Amino acid sequence: NTAEQIVVNSASELESLDINYPKVIKPATQGCSYGVFFVRDRSELLERAPFTEQFSDRMVVEDYIPGRELTVGIFEDPRSGQPHVLPIIENVLEREILDFEAKTQGGEHLYTVITPAKLDSPTRERLEEMCSDVFQQLNCRGYVRMDLRLTSQGDVYFLENNTSPGLLSVEESDFPKMLQAGGISLSEFVDLMVEASLSN
Repeated sequence: NTAEQIVVNSASELESLDINYPKVIKPATQGCSYGVFFVRDRSELLERAPFTEQFSDRMVVEDYIPGRELTVGIFEDPRSGQPHVLPIIENVLEREILDFEAKTQGGEHLYTVITPAKLDSPTRERLEEMCSDVFQQLNCRGYVRMDLRLTSQGDVYFLENNTSPGLLSVEESDFPKMLQAGGISLSEFVDLMVEASLSN
């Protein structure tokens, strides 16, 4: 499952659209949640859109999916030949989405990171299998981080597939946190990525 979405080339295209709210608006490409906003109505959408369009040649306007915010790290394991799924993280939010304000310094009070996420075994295994399958279907290389929503009914929605997500530090970035939880050091991970690159 993915959120229903509309892709536009400019903010001006949004003025004529008749859509239901709330929505999430974001650049089609970019990282660190630059230009990503939760919008409650048309006026908020039109107010935010000019800022969002600075970061990409296209903008995505998609349905807001309520639920638990999960993120899953996966990397190409050259030794097993299979995607390696790391322990899943849950971001418990004080607002609707994990936006730039929450991610940057000073926004720590807006969400709590739980590593690993508290999931029952069948749910965790289902998520790992789904993400591994998506990794292979998209022909991913190296490492990615997939952002998901798990609804109260147990439905899973894929929000994003983040290619080469940040590795700033264990304190700041999700992927190093997942590596640590999975018992893999950052230096060992770099070695694995070099091996994977040489084998492709």
